[in-house]
Amino acid sequence: MAVSGEAGELVAELQWASGEESLTLEKRAAVAAEMADVLIYLCRLADVLDVDLIVAAERKLEADGRRYAVDEVRGSAAKRR
Repeated sequence: MAVSGEAGELVAELQWASGEESLTLEKRAAVAAEMADVLIYLCRLADVLDVDLIVAAERKLEADGRRYAVDEVRGSAAKRR
């Protein structure tokens, strides 16, 4: 799937970055280009599958908010189901 290849290219751009300060302007431009590629393929996939990405993201954030309530998970690395 093309989106996974593009995501891999994005990861490769960030692989050895140790933090925001280590990203030069040139590196930031390369990362931005790879992010755009991922977005393009993801939007195309959503179109083909008739998925509203905004609605899907809102639902996911709501579910994660319930699953990982700040007052319950702060300071804990325990895996939650």
